[in-house]
Amino acid sequence: MFKGCIFDMRDDGTLVLTAEKELGWTHRDYIYDNFPECKKLVVNKGVIEIRNQAFEGCGFEEVILPNTITSIGNRVFGGCSDLKTITIPASVVSIGDSAFSDCKNLKSVIIPDSVTSIGVRAFEFPYTTIYGRKGSYAEKYAEENGLTFVDKDAGEKTDNTIIVRSGNIGDDLFFTVESNGVLTISGNGDMPKNINSSWSGYPSYKKNITSVIIKNGVTNICDNAFEFHASLETITIPESVTSIGSRAFSTCSSLKTITIPDSVTSIDAYAFYDCTALESVELPNSFTSIGNSAFEKCSSLKNIKIPDNVTSIGKKAFELCQSLEKIIIPPSVISIESYAFDKCDLLRIYGYKDSYAQQYAGWLKIPFVDIESGEVIGETTTTTTMTTTTTSTTSTTAPVTNTGSTTSGTQTTSAVQTGESGTSTTSTSATTVTGTSEPELTPDKIGDLDGDGKAIATDAALLLKLYAELSSGSSDATTEEIYICDVNRNGKIEAGDAAFILKYYAEASGGYDKTIDVYLKEVLKIAI
Repeated sequence: MFKGCIFDMRDDGTLVLTAEKELGWTHRDYIYDNFPECKKLVVNKGVIEIRNQAFEGCGFEEVILPNTITSIGNRVFGGCSDLKTITIPASVVSIGDSAFSDCKNLKSVIIPDSVTSIGVRAFEFPYTTIYGRKGSYAEKYAEENGLTFVDKDAGEKTDNTIIVRSGNIGDDLFFTVESNGVLTISGNGDMPKNINSSWSGYPSYKKNITSVIIKNGVTNICDNAFEFHASLETITIPESVTSIGSRAFSTCSSLKTITIPDSVTSIDAYAFYDCTALESVELPNSFTSIGNSAFEKCSSLKNIKIPDNVTSIGKKAFELCQSLEKIIIPPSVISIESYAFDKCDLLRIYGYKDSYAQQYAGWLKIPFVDIESGEVIGETTTTTTMTTTTTSTTSTTAPVTNTGSTTSGTQTTSAVQTGESGTSTTSTSATTVTGTSEPELTPDKIGDLDGDGKAIATDAALLLKLYAELSSGSSDATTEEIYICDVNRNGKIEAGDAAFILKYYAEASGGYDKTIDVYLKEVLKIAI
């Protein structure tokens, strides 16, 4: 170990090196002795110069350098016969003698405009093709040393696949677009927040990009990263990525399948919105939530399993998934927001008996399948019986008299029709939610929506469902509902009331042994 230098060897064979100002041959010897299996080198920010022979003969296949480096010395990567790709940042001014000599697998390298000096045999024919901007020093160097040069902006055609566009993504990442439609993003860090279709980088090729390869080291997929990439069919996401931003893949109408690694914990709103060709998605167990409209209008999606750690499914998350036939919802889910499965006409919800998923399916009249027994539990239905008695077979026209009676609790309607020559009686019965008298409303009933004597997470979910219905105008609140649901006692039902229930539930789970009305008065200082 060296003063001011940290070596971080990761399980995937990536060596991340953090150092002060410069690296030299002593670092190479340390790597030889301690990290012979290293296949990828990432040098963090801060290093200004890589001195002579710093990594000569190392077994790296990929190298990523920071945009603080200004100089690459003599034979720094000489004899690295396994090296296939390297990112030379726009901060580099000089590349030393034989810097990449004998790199037989380095088929191409992009030289930025900042480079004004390249040493003797830095790159060798016929191994390496130089990509750069026309009129740059890189072009001059290639011509003088008999190397193949390709104008990276013009995308000149050669026998091999060429890079038609390349550049930086923020300070830490780099991209290349190849003529075969492959977009590769490499580097170490986050994608910036300002990527959108108006940026002149890789989005300007969105009609041509069919595949995206994100290299290990990239830590997020930012908002709008690949929005409107209508030709995109496949994407490779590494374990280094931890989040997928809003509208990251929105309207990628050719994307058919995607596997999200365990490192990702959430996907934001509209992440896969309107991906009409998407047929399958593998979500990792690391997920804790699914954002609003995350898969809305994915009309080819047929089934999906919600991971065991997810607690909430956002508003319109799967709305208009018209081919969706099966979704498995684990017991961990305690909140499904409004319209989450709206217009999913073929859907069956699979889950565990007495879970929130079963309750939700019942509310929305969606068929529910008990995973353990295979039992299909239907909606609550109205039972109708009809009895017809005929006392005469002669039919004549006669005045008709109708009489009826109604009782509350269980509603019974009967009609008797009497004519000259026959009598028929028809009766129907149906369960209603009204009782014979108003229930007794006491403060201990606040927040207890299901009437089980407790205010818990399930009640919070019920409150949010009622709030959504009231907000849409599909129902009006009764006096009883207002009393029970207006937890913060401000005279109205709102989403914040559910938050108060969850606060109380958390305290009660931790040992608080008083009723919710006492908690509201004593702890939150709310007048009851």
